[in-house]
This record gives sequence, C-alpha cells and structure tokens, in this order.
Amino acid sequence: MNEKLYSLLAELGEQLKESDEVKEYAAAREEYSADRGISEKVAEYNVQRMVYDQESSKDEKDTLLIEQIKARMDALYDEITSNPVMKRYIAAEDGVNRLFGEINRVLQGYVVPESEQGCGGDCGSCAGCR
Repeated sequence: MNEKLYSLLAELGEQLKESDEVKEYAAAREEYSADRGISEKVAEYNVQRMVYDQESSKDEKDTLLIEQIKARMDALYDEITSNPVMKRYIAAEDGVNRLFGEINRVLQGYVVPESEQGCGGDCGSCAGCR
C-alpha cells in the first residue's frame, strides 16, 4: 500500500472513531467486557458446546447426556441473549457492521464501477448516489 493510501485510511480511521456507531460499539464492548456474569455464562456455554460436539460425534452416543447438555446450552443461550448488556453489544456490533458494509460498497464502486447495477429505487440498500 502506498503512503497516500495509508494516510487516507488513517484519516478515515480517525473519522470513524468519531462516528456514533463506533462510539456506541466501544461503550457496549466495554460494558460487556466488564460484566463478569455474562462472561461466565458465555464461557460455560462454549464449554458445554465443546462437550456436546464431542459426545455427538461418538459412535456410541449417550443420548441422556447429550439431552442434558443440550438443555443446559439452551438455558444458557436464553440467559445470554436476554441480558440487556448482551443485547446492547449485539445491536452495537450490528451497527458497526452495517457502517463497514456501506463503506465497502462505496469503495467497491470505485474499484469495480460495473458492480453497481444502477439505481433500483430502494434507497435503504443504497450506498449513496453520485
């Protein structure tokens, strides 16, 4: 990458830091990281998932054990996804992903102009008129 492109990306990065989406994501990520309860549930879920996968792949499956593990995973999943901290984190992550998607579509339009199919009239999925 040449120096001019790097400089432009650095400027874009600084502007992104000031965007509402990135600020919200940083705050939500910090809150998520500080929430020990949600971290423990996610860690337990990951361990349960690993054991579930191992048990499910055995030739002689212990169906009772698999059912118990699955029930615990389902309960943990519900607890995790209903947690307000997790809901905020997921929503903020979605916001940043949408922002990056918009940036990528605009940049791709410059690199591969024919990738733009023209205006379909649906501004909700548009990267912007030029």
